[in-house]
Amino acid sequence: MTDAQRSDAIGLGEVAVTVWSIAKWPVLWLWIVNLALLLGAEFDAELERGRQLQGGIEAEDELQLPPRDTRQIEKQEQKRRRLVDEGYRLRRRRGSHGERHDRDHDRDDRG
Repeated sequence: MTDAQRSDAIGLGEVAVTVWSIAKWPVLWLWIVNLALLLGAEFDAELERGRQLQGGIEAEDELQLPPRDTRQIEKQEQKRRRLVDEGYRLRRRRGSHGERHDRDHDRDDRG
């Protein structure tokens, strides 16, 4: 079945057939390139997994790679620390008698 016959069957005009006949090759090329990139990335990941497993790193489920950027992680940790400190101060102001909790908070500050 030709492109013209397909377009008639679904009700598209001659312009749509012309556009598709020109556009299908770059679309096909992009699809092939995308597929090659995905397969290459999968191959690289499996090579890295093999290296890690041979090196004694636990990579059975996930690759163990360092983060590219730790700024967001550090920002979240600072926010968490501020919230914990704020909760500690609030509890102290309200007169909590939980001495054990105070020691836990002090231990968190050291570690």
